[in-house]
Amino acid sequence: MSQSGPTDFAADSASTAEAAAAAAVEARASPLHYTVDLSSPADDLFHVTLDVDDLSGENAIYQFASTAPGTYQIHDIGRFVRSFSAHGVDGTMIPSKRISTNQWEISDPASVTQIRYSIAETWDTPMDEHPIYMMVGTSIEADHTLINGHAVFGYPTGMAGPPS
Repeated sequence: MSQSGPTDFAADSASTAEAAAAAAVEARASPLHYTVDLSSPADDLFHVTLDVDDLSGENAIYQFASTAPGTYQIHDIGRFVRSFSAHGVDGTMIPSKRISTNQWEISDPASVTQIRYSIAETWDTPMDEHPIYMMVGTSIEADHTLINGHAVFGYPTGMAGPPS
């Protein structure tokens, strides 16, 4: 049995640092870059801009969550979407249409460079069915903001997992 000395610790630390640096580079290389505008809390909307790279026909459906981990309830987050649009490199709107409660179909995903949508907060939005459990909901007020990722961020099909 060998004992580790300071040199072995330094080597382990260096490889850990290299792995962390590689993970950081990989995270920056993600093809999805979200920006949330929180400057107008009075409208109770999260204004989301998603800059995307390299979408294909496989990514034609934009998906919002139907449930939240651990709640075992239907949430249908797409019902809170108030506007949705897809845009090309020059800002031209690319046709899209809502095809279900939680899905929008983009006609030409390969031309999309940006997706914009507004989604209502869940705490102050009246609902007739499927109330959102408060701890997995969202709120935007002048004095606070609560974002649970699944209730604000949608994703193109095929891109739900971490970057590969």
